[in-house]
Amino acid sequence: MFELQDYLDVVPLPVLVLAPVLAGMAFMFCPSRIRLPIALTILPPFLLVGRLPMLGPPALAAKALGFAMLLAVAAAAIASPGRKRKLPPIAYGYLPLALVGPVFLVTAEDNTFPLLLSVQWICMVLATLAVTRTIVDRDSLMLVLVSLATGFTLSMPIMLSALVTGNWTFTGHSRFEPYGASSLQVGIIFTIAAGLGLYLALRGRFWPLRLIWLGTAAVSAGLGLLSGTRSVMITMVGVCAPLGFYMIRRPVLAIPMIAMMLVGVAVIISRVDANPFHRYQTVETARGEQAVTYIRESISQRPMTGLLGTSGLRAESDEDLGYHAHNAYLKMAYTGGIVLLAPYLVLAFVSCLAAFLVWKNRALFDVDPLLMSVLFAFLLMVYAHGMVNHMIYLATNSWAFMHLLLSMLFMSWAGEMLRFKRDNPAMATMLLSQPRLAT
Repeated sequence: MFELQDYLDVVPLPVLVLAPVLAGMAFMFCPSRIRLPIALTILPPFLLVGRLPMLGPPALAAKALGFAMLLAVAAAAIASPGRKRKLPPIAYGYLPLALVGPVFLVTAEDNTFPLLLSVQWICMVLATLAVTRTIVDRDSLMLVLVSLATGFTLSMPIMLSALVTGNWTFTGHSRFEPYGASSLQVGIIFTIAAGLGLYLALRGRFWPLRLIWLGTAAVSAGLGLLSGTRSVMITMVGVCAPLGFYMIRRPVLAIPMIAMMLVGVAVIISRVDANPFHRYQTVETARGEQAVTYIRESISQRPMTGLLGTSGLRAESDEDLGYHAHNAYLKMAYTGGIVLLAPYLVLAFVSCLAAFLVWKNRALFDVDPLLMSVLFAFLLMVYAHGMVNHMIYLATNSWAFMHLLLSMLFMSWAGEMLRFKRDNPAMATMLLSQPRLAT
């Protein structure tokens, strides 16, 4: 792992301080209508490069300036023209939790990087709050999603270059680890790219672009398989399930698309002389046993306040156990105890409930029902993935950005839907009684 001085050698402290200011000035010269799409397009590859340590200085710079990139997204969203969505108060609950998070880390033995990550988490919360407020109708929703999907499409050549240059594995386990990155941490990018890419391939307006989106989905599926990460494949299948059911009912469309995707997957797999497919032969894992051990021997020692006020303990993981919990919720409990975990669990529960209510009443929204199903699947997979990895609360990856964006958006949609049903019961009943053309 890089030391703090490694980052400062590449990006001096004055640059870290001035970067948000300079980024803001650069955006001032862009037409206001394209600032947000540009920022959202840059965000996925920017965060990805920060996860690829063998790239050296570019990776160090991207990781050190991740907070500046997120602030640029926030500034672009705040300055974007047009009306803004009024978010429900609970959606703002992420902000005080992000602000109080660093308090639990102050006395940790290795608090430098965790505190910096906490600051970046604050920046991500601000960015997603600002972006969610710009989503006021179908067109603005598609603008955000297409911009992000374009960013993930631009990320795929970076991933593929690892195959071309031979830097596709690092630990020797025949798993796709581009430029020394953990397959667990970059693998989830393939889930997002596959889900958004396949949806746009099915629903895009222009055939040339639809072929590009289909290529993105095919590359993502192939690289996801090479990652050898079962959680990645499960989330990818979960996110793409609504699209699969849609395609089953349209074989004329499905057969050529599936054929093209299979060709793309086969080409990618053929680029390596070994594969990690044996990992998919079983779902057995030690994660459950590790989680129980973590609760019994670590979290139970400080159940209420976690690391708050302690001394000699590490923020990243329990040094006595020698591993971290591989679980977002246990990681939160280890850091902040029930005091910090409980509010995040409430937000997760409310987000899932809101998403279910919105999905169930999707006929009331001026949004493609198929897209609503995909976004619902995305949010469910986010929280399911949190059971085996802590990235949903880690601001150095795009998975956390998608988590916050969808959580805030579904909570907002649910509030609006409930008010509409209360004020217009007859209209709501009529709309919900109409047959659904796509789910």
